[in-house]
Amino acid sequence: MKRMLSLLGALFLQGCADLLPVDRDAQNTVGEIEITGLPPVPPIDLSNSRAKAMENYRAFLKESPDSQEVPEAIRRLADLQLSVEAEALTEGRLAAGSRSRAAELYRELLQRFPDHEGNASALYQLARAYEQSGEIEPAMEVLSSYTREHPDGERYDEAQFRRGEYLFVHRRYREAEKAYLAVLKDGRKSEFYLQALYKLGWARFKQGAYPGALDAYVQLLDETVASLDSTTLPDTMSPAERERLDDTLRALSLSFSYLGGSGQIRDYFARKGARSYEPLLYARLAALYLGKERYSDAAAAYELFATSHPQHREAPLFRSRVIDVYKKAGFSAQVLAEKEKFIQLYEPASPYWAERDPAEYRELLQQVQRHLRDVAHHYHALAQQQKTPQAWAAAGRWYQLYLRSFPTSEQAPYMNFLYAELLTSAGHHGRAAAEYEHTAYDYGDHDKAAEAGYAALLAYQKQEARLHGRARQEWHRKGIDSAIRFADTFPEHREALAVRTRAAQQL
Repeated sequence: MKRMLSLLGALFLQGCADLLPVDRDAQNTVGEIEITGLPPVPPIDLSNSRAKAMENYRAFLKESPDSQEVPEAIRRLADLQLSVEAEALTEGRLAAGSRSRAAELYRELLQRFPDHEGNASALYQLARAYEQSGEIEPAMEVLSSYTREHPDGERYDEAQFRRGEYLFVHRRYREAEKAYLAVLKDGRKSEFYLQALYKLGWARFKQGAYPGALDAYVQLLDETVASLDSTTLPDTMSPAERERLDDTLRALSLSFSYLGGSGQIRDYFARKGARSYEPLLYARLAALYLGKERYSDAAAAYELFATSHPQHREAPLFRSRVIDVYKKAGFSAQVLAEKEKFIQLYEPASPYWAERDPAEYRELLQQVQRHLRDVAHHYHALAQQQKTPQAWAAAGRWYQLYLRSFPTSEQAPYMNFLYAELLTSAGHHGRAAAEYEHTAYDYGDHDKAAEAGYAALLAYQKQEARLHGRARQEWHRKGIDSAIRFADTFPEHREALAVRTRAAQQL
């Protein structure tokens, strides 16, 4: 008996060495310092050590079948056998359909010693042994037994998660939902918590339970990107995290779509409380619609976020995307209407700038400029077709807004010149003369300066022809002053000499 106890003690020590990880740093000793002249230490053959330990456990079980240490010996032998089978599986040496000797040992332990304190671990390992040997159904049955018998077991969350995965693959979504919910009971303490939340959402989604799926997905976003207030994902996310988040957002978009569209996003967070990451949800839903060429729905999603969150820093971005969607769809009337709305909301004198520094939003103001130019050109062309006072006035208002809003922009001289041309076409020659002069002399050197200066002289002549008496004399004098100014400012112009000569004759 003493010999067997000694053997058992040695076995347990050896088994521990085989099964437990080794802290190499903790084992550093003076003896490890390199000393020249000594032969190298031969490497330890771990597989041979494991085989020897297994042989010794078998010998112990054969020689001491009634020992109180038998349950522990069986468990350790089973653990070693499981590692052998795992290694064989990895190396491709485990034949398909081969029975697991480790599983047999775990079953023996559980049947012979049902009250052994290590049975929770043995039951879990039995499931692993079945799974390694390809016996998935028995593995799941054992995991189910584990979760029923050991709700406080160390592997409870993992067992439930693995059950959930099996049930999900086999389209048993309601049962999978329950398994994933069981994983969540301990919160973030479980390493499977986030993945279980993610799969819980999908299990509900597959059942058509979209409101419940939304709750799971939103909880996952709360846990992972709660502070995100942009449509751009953080660069710090790992590829796996990004993939899971992208898939979650896709499922959220589909759920909101099936429930009625972008209005459901607004209503959901009105009930559940606002979230920083709402812009991401609206953007992904719009992208889903775009992929299906549902242009009006995509534009509505972008529009709703901008309308619901008018002071959000990305609201203008969403307005721009509305315009982009209508452009892609070829809806020209909607493009024009949205550009006008964009201008009204974000032009420099709008309430949007009450608490903002324009210097920090240059790109936005550049967009306003571009849209203003486009809208002004559109109404200018329309006025040339309709030739009505109302059409000329409508076009003029857009030019005036541009010149008030961006008087020092690079395009201001050109826009001022076009405004003067518009006034000329409308027959407002007096106002046109003033705008031509402003274009010619108040913006410094630019391509339209000389042309505008000369056009001012023609406008003076046309306006003078309409006047009588003192008004005509005053206008005539202004025209001469403008002519002299033109000749002095643009002496290289082909008409400069003739203009100067006529002005001298009219003095």
